Amino acid sequence: MNLKFRIQNGIQLKTSFVNKKKFSVSVGYLQPCTGTDDFIYTVSDGITTVTDYKGSKKLVEIPDILGGGATTIIDKTAFTESEITGVWIPEGVTEIL
Repeated sequence: MNLKFRIQNGIQLKTSFVNKKKFSVSVGYLQPCTGTDDFIYTVSDGITTVTDYKGSKKLVEIPDILGGGATTIIDKTAFTESEITGVWIPEGVTEIL
């Protein structure tokens, strides 16, 4: 049996059981994607809506500002075509539609 735990700020802890008396533990840090080029979004009246993610990173940090507008809305299908395992949502997000 193998277990994976995601801990705050991209820290990952993995355990692998070799047999009933032995197991291994590894700790790693996963660098999140923070680039704006990987996001598809719209801006209207200074409000940014994230509609899609086209990047390949497993961890994604949505920027506070995209296209000059405050990131406030995330479309509920924004990550359906991606293989992300974690996402950081900025404090300014008030809706996931």
